[in-house]
Amino acid sequence: MKVREVRGKAFSKIAMAFLGILMSGGTYVCAEPKPPSEAILLNNKAFALEKTGKTSEAIDVMREIVRRFPQYTTGRMNLAIFLNNKALQCTRQGRSDEALHFLEESLFYSDNQASRDNLNSLLNWMKIDPTDRDKRLKLSKECIERGDRKAAIVHLRAAQAIKSDARTSADLKKLEAEEAKVPNMKAAPQSSSPMTAYREEVMLRLNASYFPVPSRESFRTEISFRINPDGSHTNPVVKKSSGLKARDDEVLRAISMAGPFRPFPAGEKEPLPVEYSFDYEGNRDKDKQSNKDANRKAIDLFIEAQKLSREGKQQEALAKFRAARECAVSRFVPLIDAHIVDTLVARASKKSDPGISEALLREALLLEPRMELASARLDQLLRARGVAPTDFRARMKLAEEFDHRREFGPARVEYNRTLELLDRPGPNQDPLTVNSLRGRVGEALDRLEKGQTREEDKWRRFLTTNPNSLEALLALARIVESHNRNEAIELLSRAEKLQPGNQTVKKELERLQGSRLEANDK
Repeated sequence: MKVREVRGKAFSKIAMAFLGILMSGGTYVCAEPKPPSEAILLNNKAFALEKTGKTSEAIDVMREIVRRFPQYTTGRMNLAIFLNNKALQCTRQGRSDEALHFLEESLFYSDNQASRDNLNSLLNWMKIDPTDRDKRLKLSKECIERGDRKAAIVHLRAAQAIKSDARTSADLKKLEAEEAKVPNMKAAPQSSSPMTAYREEVMLRLNASYFPVPSRESFRTEISFRINPDGSHTNPVVKKSSGLKARDDEVLRAISMAGPFRPFPAGEKEPLPVEYSFDYEGNRDKDKQSNKDANRKAIDLFIEAQKLSREGKQQEALAKFRAARECAVSRFVPLIDAHIVDTLVARASKKSDPGISEALLREALLLEPRMELASARLDQLLRARGVAPTDFRARMKLAEEFDHRREFGPARVEYNRTLELLDRPGPNQDPLTVNSLRGRVGEALDRLEKGQTREEDKWRRFLTTNPNSLEALLALARIVESHNRNEAIELLSRAEKLQPGNQTVKKELERLQGSRLEANDK
């Protein structure tokens, strides 16, 4: 038991380090060709699913990205991260065989020392010496027999690394050639994109209908069923019971309440198999008891927003997504945020005013700093107005300008971007200067986090005695925008009534977008 705990901690540290390396990539500074925007958006959805605890669904989305966009190396690396994290979950639950399979697949997609150490640690615990060439060859043979070519390749590579051999080399090349043909054979057609959104909607409906009786215990029920093209579904089958009939019945009721689903997108005629895990984590999942009606309203608004987005009505879609966010339970917020981010980026690309586009992109990056597409487009806009986007001094200057104007959200975005650039200094940069700037940025971010609350309190107190202060209304709106958008809109609307011709107020309201529609929805 002690060994497992130590190994679990090691896994966790490695996974976190791996994530940190990936996130620092930002805007395609490597030789990798820029991938299609759809690949990046799907990548963003996968991270949102992972945030909600749906690692299996996140892995499925990442596998689809790798299958459809095999040259997107960042996608392969992110898939390796999720597989590593899934392996960690399995080790904590004592499912070492499953952990082994996930680690083998992870290493296939991204061969690195950290993942090799994870696998070696697990093999040692399983009484298999990872440095024994014959045992790695035996593992490879077993993998081939069970049809797992990826795992077989991983163990053959390990055997070759221990001692090179012409026969093993030939076997490895043969397996790699066979595996290389698979993506082309299984490549998903372009029409799969609407079904990706459909699957996401199914997941959301299932979760939204699941309200188990509170308990201190944690449990999981795995089910499977099929959805027909008309939206009806077959009776669900419990694949893995929670061990308690009452808990399994709660899951079956959730599926019944979630259906019927909407008909498939045009052209999709094959039934959709669904395999899903319902998880309850004891008292940590109290929000599953949130108001059912409010949460179902969130689902309806979310689906409406998706429809508007597909029709190209981004402003209306954005308002619906935000309205959904207001009444959704907390576990759905990351998923809704991912759609808000996508919509903000889409709106930014259609705006003729570069200033508004920049503001929308920074708003997207405030919600999701890993949104590569938003970061790349913001860099393009900055370059167009003469700002070097990869110069940390230029980004530091922008951050300090926003900070001085008390625009704390944009300031945080620019400070964080400055930190990313400082982590990749050029060969001619003075290390002392870089470290000094890094310290300044860290202090600024700490100050913003601590000082923002004090600033908010100060302006609120000021407004109680000076309700018609334009300066106070603007300042408070900028502070609360990141955590209470509706209040920010209300404050700016008051400011607009005070000075209808004020261009600053007008631009701020336009940047928030869709405020009137959102207010009407509520």
